[in-house]
Amino acid sequence: MSNQKKQSGEKFLILAPRENDISLITPRLPTLSSSDMKWNDIHFEYHHQPPFQTSPHCFVQHVITIQSAPHPANLERSLDGCSWEGKINTGSSFIVPESVEHTAHTFTETEFIVLSLEPSLVNPIAYESLDPDYVEIIPRIQENFDPLIYGIGLAFKREIESNGLGGRLYIDALTTTLSVHLLHQYSASKPILKEYINGLSQYKLQRLIDYIDNHMTENLSLAELAGEVGMSQYYFARLFKQSIGLTPHQYVIQRRVARAKKFLLEGKSSIVDIALMVGFADQSHLTYHFKRLLGVTPRTVLRENGKNLLKKQESSI
Repeated sequence: MSNQKKQSGEKFLILAPRENDISLITPRLPTLSSSDMKWNDIHFEYHHQPPFQTSPHCFVQHVITIQSAPHPANLERSLDGCSWEGKINTGSSFIVPESVEHTAHTFTETEFIVLSLEPSLVNPIAYESLDPDYVEIIPRIQENFDPLIYGIGLAFKREIESNGLGGRLYIDALTTTLSVHLLHQYSASKPILKEYINGLSQYKLQRLIDYIDNHMTENLSLAELAGEVGMSQYYFARLFKQSIGLTPHQYVIQRRVARAKKFLLEGKSSIVDIALMVGFADQSHLTYHFKRLLGVTPRTVLRENGKNLLKKQESSI
């Protein structure tokens, strides 16, 4: 492949998991992948692998691997010239920064998550707070249980298994949270992020509300909304929640459900059509969020509205 190169006579791979190049160093393809999900800045894979040993390689993203098997696994790693060998447990994570040489050798069957994070998302957050010449993520080669990283990894997995139930804004929020966490906990220079207490101005908030209402059927992204008010994704998400009390993802879901209820009460469209009209991927996504927020299904609302309409017609005869 074009991204292979020779170094000191030894096979050396530069891997971009977004392009499925991870299969060059594992015996099997991943059992789950975000390749078809059209996510930005993050790539997810879930692996169930037999014992294997990799060739020396490096990644073009910051890569986090998370042990997810219910049983311990024996592992040996080499990262940027440092080696570690030991037993890893469920939730253990390893951080491999971009362009850092790495090898791995598993001695037992194992299951693990791979999260590949684009530096192009991490760097602007650091630039806003530190203005460094570069962002240096510190490798973590030893066993490290980080509950936030483990929780985010599982959240990405659930999102794929549910066929994108949370939506693009939810993935963007998880990705931004992971980026900020890496900078806080695993970078050479700790960013001091600005604090805002007053939220968005009334003008910017109204502009965003109007934008969301006018583009509800689209697959809105955090970058798109932040760009409307000229802010980074991280600061926009924080200020939006301060202003409304909801994350952008939560607010958009609530607006879609409210509009779906309005269409259901009008009784002019099917549930399938209404789901698409308000921006949900399909009827099942609408039903899930509708019941979660309102306690009833769209079908119940449609049926009860039909009964009420029939009663009105009978009373007028």
